[in-house]
Amino acid sequence: MASYFDERFEGAGYEESTWNEGLTFGGTFDEDASVPGGAPADWASDCLHVIADPDDENSNFQAFAWINVTQKTVSYWLIELYFTYLNVDVGANKRGIFALTGESSSKSAIRSYVNGKSGGGHELNFQVYKNGSSGTNVGVVDVTTGTFYQLEYKFDAPANSWEIVLDGVSLFSGSDLIAGHVNNVDRIWVGTFLNTSGKIDLKADKVLADDAAWIIGPSEEGPTEQIERGIVRPSVQEVIQYAWR
Repeated sequence: MASYFDERFEGAGYEESTWNEGLTFGGTFDEDASVPGGAPADWASDCLHVIADPDDENSNFQAFAWINVTQKTVSYWLIELYFTYLNVDVGANKRGIFALTGESSSKSAIRSYVNGKSGGGHELNFQVYKNGSSGTNVGVVDVTTGTFYQLEYKFDAPANSWEIVLDGVSLFSGSDLIAGHVNNVDRIWVGTFLNTSGKIDLKADKVLADDAAWIIGPSEEGPTEQIERGIVRPSVQEVIQYAWR
């Protein structure tokens, strides 16, 4: 394992001199927030807290942080998330949550968004930039407030492959990146970075990266075995069924 990025928002972590923040109407950003009750022990005492809550007159808002990282052709990323509040409209009104990109936001690798569902509730929508410049929706998973999520991405430009893992379950993957057009990952984004209406209250911790292997990775068990053991939420079962429809 060759770890090359580790941000846990504790003590000397998250330096404003290295991270960059983007805040507009209704945005709040706190890199020294207290952790939610029931958090995993390795969240320690502090975490990142992002609130995007525009007023009635201004639906244009952003509340995010980004940082340039060592450029890698192969990278494995992990972030842990906790949604305190979600009220996002159905359709195109999405909130970005965690993205891997090149040094321009238009040169992307993998992005995730929160979106409202027509029947109520919310889902995390994943996009992969197979040609480096335009995103392809690859699938969704239900998300709820009051739940901890462990999200991992793999992006391997030389092998033209990618994979998305949630809570130890490999949800979506492919070997269809277009050779010569994808981007090496050298920037990450955390928070809400789309201009739209609604509200999101998010806490995050443990932003980690490795250039050789998964930090946690998919379990060797299949999804059915994990569900039977009670270590996968029903919402994950639903997205597995969705992916194979």
